[in-house]
Amino acid sequence: MSQKILVVGAGIGGLTAARALALRGHRVTLVERTPRFEAVGAGIILSINAIAVLEAMGVDVRPAGHRLLRMDTADEAGRPLASIDLSAFRDELGESYAFHRGELHEALAAALPPSVELRLGTELCGLETRADGVDARFVDGSSGRWDLVVGADGIRSRVRALAGCDVPLRYSGDTCWRAVVPVSGTGGTTAAEAWGRNGARFGTVPLARGRAYVFLVLPCQAGSRPPSWSELSARFGAFGGLAASAWPGVTPEALIHHDLHELERIEWGTPRVWLLGDAAHAMTPNLGQGAGMAIEDAAALARAVSADLEAGFAAYKATRHARVADIKEGSRRFGVVARVGNPALRWARNTAFRLTPDSVTQAGLRRVALPGVQLAKRWSVA
Repeated sequence: MSQKILVVGAGIGGLTAARALALRGHRVTLVERTPRFEAVGAGIILSINAIAVLEAMGVDVRPAGHRLLRMDTADEAGRPLASIDLSAFRDELGESYAFHRGELHEALAAALPPSVELRLGTELCGLETRADGVDARFVDGSSGRWDLVVGADGIRSRVRALAGCDVPLRYSGDTCWRAVVPVSGTGGTTAAEAWGRNGARFGTVPLARGRAYVFLVLPCQAGSRPPSWSELSARFGAFGGLAASAWPGVTPEALIHHDLHELERIEWGTPRVWLLGDAAHAMTPNLGQGAGMAIEDAAALARAVSADLEAGFAAYKATRHARVADIKEGSRRFGVVARVGNPALRWARNTAFRLTPDSVTQAGLRRVALPGVQLAKRWSVA
């Protein structure tokens, strides 16, 4: 049975959900509060599972991205701690790609089916659930009734709050700077993260057309003054390895700064108002799976929608909760390990990483990616 569905938020999760729902025959309206799509943000990695789900929906975003063949972890001097050969998964599971966020967004927006009604510059301000649908009101004075509302509007979700199921944010203890910078040559095929003293982390990810996505992470008290540019330069300019090659392109004007928060708990919504992505389970970025979970959510949500929305909502939660909880908790734990400041503990951590067999590291990535690949194989438009 075709349902009339409102998707709120045209980010990665919202665009994917709108396509998935339309492909399965539902009447979809997608609203976005910004008046136009713009190339905002820095970089993002879509791992094997996210690429597989998008391809199952007929969306090939690879031309907009840059293929990754390795993921390395090093110490502050650039000495190796661990490495994952991503090319080893190509035949079994698939590939990982890095993107400029704006260019990935453009590729997903271009894949919207013509049947999706897209309304930009439309901000939600009210929801009222009734027995036969949900009434939605917008800031511009327009309104309408839908069978189902999907909240894909991010960590500070208006849909989640209006549905009466809001969740407090939890500060991770880290603050972060991101940028896209020019690099010499093609940028390579290795994404790397270096772990330094006092919890400092420097990441660099190659992008297409001679660019790299870099991120700088520092433990910081909530609400405290972030370090100045000179302090950042002194701290991160001393890193070696791939970080050293990327640092010369970093400028204060290029940096986007924000604290890293997550939702205290997972919240899926109500039988008439379903949540996905950051609106449901915003997590720390330590496993690089935030967008991947939103894309998986979109596929699972579209498969769960049926004439019986209450049963569909239960199926959606049952399909996604354990998977998301595992990734969310794993990302939090990884952040704790990466943030170690005590010199003795840092030495023990680094030694343990160096001694961990490659087979164990490979198995960890396979465990993260495999459920999404299996979801992609189950996807159909029927």
